Amino acid sequence: MLEDLKQQLEELQNTENYKKTKEQNPDLILVSAFFMGLDLTQVNWELTFYSKEKHKNFLFKETVEEHEVFQKDKHELQELNLEKVKITLEEAWTKTEQHSENYSLAKAIVVLQIQNNQIIWNITWITNELKFLNVRLDAITGEIIKHEINSLTDLRVK
Repeated sequence: MLEDLKQQLEELQNTENYKKTKEQNPDLILVSAFFMGLDLTQVNWELTFYSKEKHKNFLFKETVEEHEVFQKDKHELQELNLEKVKITLEEAWTKTEQHSENYSLAKAIVVLQIQNNQIIWNITWITNELKFLNVRLDAITGEIIKHEINSLTDLRVK
């Protein structure tokens, strides 16, 4: 699966849209890979790139989409180096499933990103019981950094 992600990145970098955007934004770096689903045989990654100069994110879909960076405190994003990732999506997936505490898992939201100078797999399971199970694990060591379960009602504004 990690090889699929690397291949998808390489294919994207060979497109005219990417080349043109990179020419206009030479500081463009990969910052995250995202997908949502339950089927690991049909993962289509959404890759997010970042321009430090513009402090904007770029998504490559049918067209190039430029977005504000979503963060509480403005700071530069770090480049996601896929060569450093040692834990595959399958391994991360299995570890997070083991922490599902017998909930019925309906959908997964998966992000490979850098957080606090650490490459992490950030996997959030939405359960049929309307719970959100979030497990973050180090993408190099496999160590679980965070594990929490919240209900939909916990997320309402207080």
